[in-house]
Amino acid sequence: MTTRMPGWTPLRSLVPWLPLPPYLFDEEQLPKLRHELRAAGFEVAEVDARSINNERELLAALGSALNFPDYYRPNWDAFDDCIGDLMRDESAAVALVVVGAPTLLAASPYEFVRALHLLNVVVEAIERDAGAFRLEVLLPGNWKS
Repeated sequence: MTTRMPGWTPLRSLVPWLPLPPYLFDEEQLPKLRHELRAAGFEVAEVDARSINNERELLAALGSALNFPDYYRPNWDAFDDCIGDLMRDESAAVALVVVGAPTLLAASPYEFVRALHLLNVVVEAIERDAGAFRLEVLLPGNWKS
């Protein structure tokens, strides 16, 4: 069990129709989700993953969506470093919405599962840190087919 910073409200309390993490939900709900997240004070950063075929491309798109510095290179160590910089420098709640994630799942199930796992590890580390920065990862798609 992770310890959340005081004052944090669990995401499912803010958006009760979301499933349990990982937040895989129907893409038709995306406009509603954007509205609810912004109303709850989240900055919504979106990645269009419909043309992403591997983990490296996903990491590049994530870095772009999160406005990582120019020196960022798409690998997990650099991703962790840049997230660490955001944790130290910002007091924001960021919802990272990866639109079209099923494309990566279809292209490489291993890389999809690995990326989902590592993103979850990052989110849990941020929660344990109990700082002012918050990150949630959400993946809309057609998950029922």
